[in-house]
Amino acid sequence: MAGTGPKLAQSPLELLTEDDGTRKPFILHNVWGYLVGGALCLGGSLFATHGLRRPLMSGMQRTIGITVFGALLGNYAHERRELYYAERDAVLRHYVQLHPDDFPPYERKKFAEVLEPWIPIR
Repeated sequence: MAGTGPKLAQSPLELLTEDDGTRKPFILHNVWGYLVGGALCLGGSLFATHGLRRPLMSGMQRTIGITVFGALLGNYAHERRELYYAERDAVLRHYVQLHPDDFPPYERKKFAEVLEPWIPIR
């Protein structure tokens, strides 16, 4: 059974470097911004139409426009989030490279070494 499962990082720098392609992104990773933004704006538009006591299908061109705008806004938010996390990881990676003494390699411990001895008190 040895060797099965994900590769464990040996140092903190390995956690921040690009993976070797074994990790696959979620199926909806590239479209979740469009879906969430569009769904939220569609729901908000339909809720506003219902709140104004208008027929649900009235002003459908407005609802479609708001949904498309929300999908584009959601994708923009997704891209900004990806850029933010990429920049954050780059800053952390650079800091770890400049201060290797503060980040020693990991010591592998067994689970029994982590737990403290337990003495029942009755």
